[in-house]
Amino acid sequence: MSMDLTGITNINEYYTNHYFSSIFEENADEVISSWRTRAKENEDYRAPWALLRDCGRLFYPVINRFKTNRNCLQTVQDIRTLADSYLKAFGYPEAEEFNITVDEAEVPVYLEVNKANGAPLLWVLLAHGIEEDSSVMSSKVFSVKTIDDDSALFADMFTDIPVEDLTSKLLFGLTESPRFLMIITMNQIALIDREKWNSKRYLQFELEDIFSRREETTLQAMPKWSATE
Repeated sequence: MSMDLTGITNINEYYTNHYFSSIFEENADEVISSWRTRAKENEDYRAPWALLRDCGRLFYPVINRFKTNRNCLQTVQDIRTLADSYLKAFGYPEAEEFNITVDEAEVPVYLEVNKANGAPLLWVLLAHGIEEDSSVMSSKVFSVKTIDDDSALFADMFTDIPVEDLTSKLLFGLTESPRFLMIITMNQIALIDREKWNSKRYLQFELEDIFSRREETTLQAMPKWSATE
């Protein structure tokens, strides 16, 4: 069965269009087959795409609430809840937020995945776009520690730097940067590779499109790409 990648956008050819449309499916077959075999052999194991299907069930009550009122404390709480469900499906550890200093400002990193030598491989950041037409790149990062502060004001939760500008600073302006960034917003996820960011190339997952269709092969592709090869 051909893999359906509707809802996964290959921005500025993160991969060549030929690889994206033809070769990725061949390369993904082995790991998807291993997930399928493990699920058959171990009743306690659920394949990543099955967990993502559950994420879709969480997504719809949340996105409907978001469309009614996007700029409130509930929105950032919902983004964190959904992000936790995606990261679990991708096989990542539980988030432990910490701050890094960028241009004398504190930027929250929600989750870090490390290489075997302890160096950062991936940073996950949570973000929200205030304006209705905001994209993941115009969104701003927020801290979950702020969410838990009862005295916090919604308008004060966010970094001053939009994600697109912040990405360049994180990948090229620090002493030790990760190879990958993953930015999670209410309706999009962006996967960014430092080696491709000079050309603003990245993958973008359109969550409402993906979860509304519930196409199994699309749900299989998401965790395969999130593995930051």
